[in-house]
Amino acid sequence: MTLDYLRYYTTFADRCRIFNTCYKTYSTHVWKVLAANIKLKFIHFENRINFKVPDATSIQNNGHLTLSIDTTFCPINVKDESFYSAKHSANGVKYEVGTNLIDGEVMWVNGPFKGRMADINIYRNNLKNVQIKDGERFVADIAYHGEKEKLLTPHKEKIMFVNGKKEIFMEPIKKLENSFIKHHRIINENLFSVIKRFSFLEKEWLSSIDRHSQAFMFVVNLFNISVTLNRCPPNENETDESLEDGKDTPPISYEEFKNLSFPNTKSYK
Repeated sequence: MTLDYLRYYTTFADRCRIFNTCYKTYSTHVWKVLAANIKLKFIHFENRINFKVPDATSIQNNGHLTLSIDTTFCPINVKDESFYSAKHSANGVKYEVGTNLIDGEVMWVNGPFKGRMADINIYRNNLKNVQIKDGERFVADIAYHGEKEKLLTPHKEKIMFVNGKKEIFMEPIKKLENSFIKHHRIINENLFSVIKRFSFLEKEWLSSIDRHSQAFMFVVNLFNISVTLNRCPPNENETDESLEDGKDTPPISYEEFKNLSFPNTKSYK
């Protein structure tokens, strides 16, 4: 019932008819499931180091990247104008989400914040104050520009006038770095495209902000469960009995599995 409600997000009256149950039973079930989900711990920020990748733009020998961070906006029915986002022309909230750079597991969620709040301010008030490893940085988009010690963001293009004509200029090395950043950022965009198949994130939310936060964490936890199940590392205790017929490929060790490189552009559609 809960998945059905969040996926289609029409009305309780509409959804309960499909399940042939009463309004009260359906709504009570949904809110209880979302409240219980908050107690589950499927987000582990401390595990990000296990999925680090080399920072090709860093001058430090131990430079590495661990997360791709970005915010996502969700419309909410509130009258308070401080929730208004000029970019989205609607009232709503933002969540900051960080995914690892290997298979997209969510390892950081913060929010909700008022829709008008700038991404860089969300970072400065929260994630910036979290202690990270020496040489570690996060990948982010241009909205996070200004914190180069901890964030790797795209270079801005320069506008020049040549013979009276406006031209956009960028040094070749900066173009390469932007391409590197884009390659690692796309995994976060894939996450948002997946979870926003749940219509409650795209349609105007009519309940409380607290319940919206519970629903958001519910779909993020589902996403993480899906990622970890698809990861399927081989069992360290696995035997070679299956190889007796000579048809199967020998299993790799767990250490070999951890060193595998997964494509960052994987789509979870």
